[in-house]
Amino acid sequence: MSKTTVEECCALTMKMVGKALKKGAGSSGSTTWESGYGTSVLVFQVVEHAGWLAIQTAFSTESGKNCTQLITLCVSEARYGDRTWLACRCGNRCYMLYRPHFREYFACRACHDLAYLSQQGHMSQWLSAHAREQTIAHEQAKPQTIRRQRERLEEEYQVMEQRKLELFPGPIMLPPTHQTITERLDTTFKRHQAQPEPKQRPIPKPVRPVGRPRQKRSYVRQKPLTLTERTSASQAFCPKCRDRRDMLDGQPITMKNGRPAIQGRCALCQTTMTCIVKREG
Repeated sequence: MSKTTVEECCALTMKMVGKALKKGAGSSGSTTWESGYGTSVLVFQVVEHAGWLAIQTAFSTESGKNCTQLITLCVSEARYGDRTWLACRCGNRCYMLYRPHFREYFACRACHDLAYLSQQGHMSQWLSAHAREQTIAHEQAKPQTIRRQRERLEEEYQVMEQRKLELFPGPIMLPPTHQTITERLDTTFKRHQAQPEPKQRPIPKPVRPVGRPRQKRSYVRQKPLTLTERTSASQAFCPKCRDRRDMLDGQPITMKNGRPAIQGRCALCQTTMTCIVKREG
């Protein structure tokens, strides 16, 4: 006789109670399981027990009996810090505790004498063949699959069909855990097909080349330059004020190209300004 599998049981994991444990004592939560016997509901609360945290659970069995159970915690050292575990009544530390149908307590897989569905002999082989068969069917439906690959997949599909008939000649009812194999593959394939086309990026504007341009571009002034009338000989053009200003501390200089000029400071903004003058003689 085959053992009860963990896939048929109600499972309590550290992932379910992890958020409540981070909040500390007093925090609570709940979880539900769907099975052929109906919906099972479990309510838990983090409490203090013997100077440490524990999980107080309350649930109803399939027979309608209300049960409570105190699940203690234990800690072990890990490379990245301490890791928290659920403590079974036998003393083992576990990440998951199970409750088979009509049982009144959560315990580890060894206490309930449970097995995985993949350990059920011919059943696991049939499920492997069934899953591979569904994968082949979706690979064949892809438009980008080439003809030679389609022929190889068709041969493998026939082999999987023959293997399933050898394991179970008659019709078979998939377990609840594996009833959604085809639906899951269908959803994945449809999501792959329904992916939107990538958005076309706007064409970037051409980058202006560095250095002197090969073709001479015509200069267009953005803002018209309007100058005030010159009222004295000591005025010159200020490049910052963009207008004629009086020059302070004017000194005669000779520019690099040999032309004489007078250089000084703007009376308004103190910017250096230069005024080219005529050569003497």
